Amino acid sequence: ACAPIGRPPFYTVKAMLLDHAFPRRVDVSPFAVTADPSINYFVKAGPEAMRWMYDGAIHPPSLRFILLVRDPLERTYSNWLMFRQWNWEDVANFTQAVVEELAVLEKCDPETFKDPYTRLPAMTPPELDRYHAQCIIGPPKHLLNHVRGTIYAVGALQWFRWFDPAQFLVLDNDEVRKLRAEDLLGRFAAHTGLHLEVDKVGNFRSECEGLQHSGDARKHYHKHTYSEGVRKLLRNFFRPYNK
Repeated sequence: ACAPIGRPPFYTVKAMLLDHAFPRRVDVSPFAVTADPSINYFVKAGPEAMRWMYDGAIHPPSLRFILLVRDPLERTYSNWLMFRQWNWEDVANFTQAVVEELAVLEKCDPETFKDPYTRLPAMTPPELDRYHAQCIIGPPKHLLNHVRGTIYAVGALQWFRWFDPAQFLVLDNDEVRKLRAEDLLGRFAAHTGLHLEVDKVGNFRSECEGLQHSGDARKHYHKHTYSEGVRKLLRNFFRPYNK
């Protein structure tokens, strides 16, 4: 189900963003655990976070993850746009922001930048940890991770060291938008083993659809206004990572 902006304690867009629009633990169950769904935690969570999750689980193989990914180009642009609206990004030109971030990534590890398809899978765990920490998580302006936060392959290599890939349900954002609510929730139920009451799906649908009338003005700015040049630049950059 969704957490509408107007539902306490999410009275404003700012409050919703700070709380990630997820219900507090006691609102679900005294024993439930909820987590932020940001892709940043898949790509930029350090190895220690994965180890803590693994060690903290009663039975790690029973954990189930749902990973929703977007077209890398679209996600890169959306992240830059969001940071501009939050006044976190000073560079007002998307192409310039991309070029600057790619330059930082190349400087961090020129060889991997040239051939990530060969280099990343061949790294030993310590080498991958070092690359992850230095090039993906912690270079200058590390919060402005429009491109680096979209390199799903690095996150996958790290998470799959601790958890079996079968524990992850990977969904494409465009595909999800086309699915009926019953089909989407059915996939969640099949993957997690949770019981799904199909007759209640309509309630979830109406609750989520109500969000399109919310006060979150960001939805009005998600227009793909980048140039063909930066489109080709990013397509070429992401291609070896997505093989």
